[in-house]
Amino acid sequence: MDLMSGSDPYCVVSVQGPCAVAKPWKGGGLTSCVANDQNPVWEEAFLLEDLYRGEDSLHLSVWNRDSLSSDDPIGCLSVGAEHFWQGLNLVQQLQFENPPKDGECCGWLYASITAYASLEKAKEAAHIIQTSRTPRSRSRITSLWRQTKSHSSSHAGEDVGTDADEPTVIQSCFPASKLRCASRGILSEEREDMKGYAYATAVNGGRANLASKMVTHSWRNKFSHLLAAVLADALNADKYDELAQSLASRQFLKLTEALRKKGQLDVRYWICAFSVNQHTGICASPPPSDSTGYAITPCCCSTAKHFSGELSEMNKFDDMMAYLKDTLSATGKARFEQVVAMEADFSLLTRVWCLAELVEAREIHLPQAIKIHSAAARDLCLDRLAQLDVRDAEASFPSDKDFVLGKIHDPEAFNKDS
Repeated sequence: MDLMSGSDPYCVVSVQGPCAVAKPWKGGGLTSCVANDQNPVWEEAFLLEDLYRGEDSLHLSVWNRDSLSSDDPIGCLSVGAEHFWQGLNLVQQLQFENPPKDGECCGWLYASITAYASLEKAKEAAHIIQTSRTPRSRSRITSLWRQTKSHSSSHAGEDVGTDADEPTVIQSCFPASKLRCASRGILSEEREDMKGYAYATAVNGGRANLASKMVTHSWRNKFSHLLAAVLADALNADKYDELAQSLASRQFLKLTEALRKKGQLDVRYWICAFSVNQHTGICASPPPSDSTGYAITPCCCSTAKHFSGELSEMNKFDDMMAYLKDTLSATGKARFEQVVAMEADFSLLTRVWCLAELVEAREIHLPQAIKIHSAAARDLCLDRLAQLDVRDAEASFPSDKDFVLGKIHDPEAFNKDS
């Protein structure tokens, strides 16, 4: 980076979506601050994942550390994912936001972006970067700066490829644990001091938004089937097997356009997997592997765990449903609804918390929309319902089953009504 003199700069790396909406879950982080350096070299490496071509962009903002007041912005730039989809040695002019009267109004930012076919390969490369400990040559940076600056008049504002035949990798001076933290956008915190937040909290920047629908689903279901069931509700379809196929083949633009035509892009759904802060409960004790057999590393955050009681987020589903219904009714804008995302084998009907949500929906008279996988699964559903006995439902914790069954005053009547 070529900057004005007297700066104590650092760089913030982030991923942004349309309308500059931040996506911290896709990676990024904060570099160290280089004190009083006009040509700082930041050697941190950041892992970015799940970027969408034509939608996401890499955002780089440079700041000047000010110990006496708030930090001052120096400049920023964004690069669309389509420009570095196959990797890129980036040399980009950075316009200063508050340039000195007698100084230069812009500088140059250099970065190397390497694309990998899979997250595993990217993590392997990050490990190699960490263990190699070969610092990037400052003389090479300076040479590149001088070469580019001599052509600044003809290339201002453009991406200039350099040393195309020599892959350039920004080296990391952080231990492996720090690098892993950086991939989640929390480089400045020690691992044991990290706090965890719900996915919905991260996506919405901590802002509370009122949902008009809630989704009852089993965690045993495929994630793509859960999303397909939500799409089926938004598109007013009874079955979601074809929508699941569209997701599997990554037809995201087609699905987005269908939602736009239906006017459903802004409809909010409450989904426990996203809205409940899993870091307050199960994050440190996951199953040994996911559905593909890939090992799951337990979370090491310091968020306090509450599996029961007032502070627990995992036993408030009926309260949440009643609250959302009453709040929406008070606004007069929408009626709260329940969407039931049935799996292909209808095992949702054997999970005690799912049954608890069905009970609550009946008690408070919520409109229900049941989404099934396919026409072939309909007969299986009827068989399951005929054999349903709420007393045989399963729960991860025995106390949960006792808690839910205590809310059903007449299990026999519930079975018949179901």
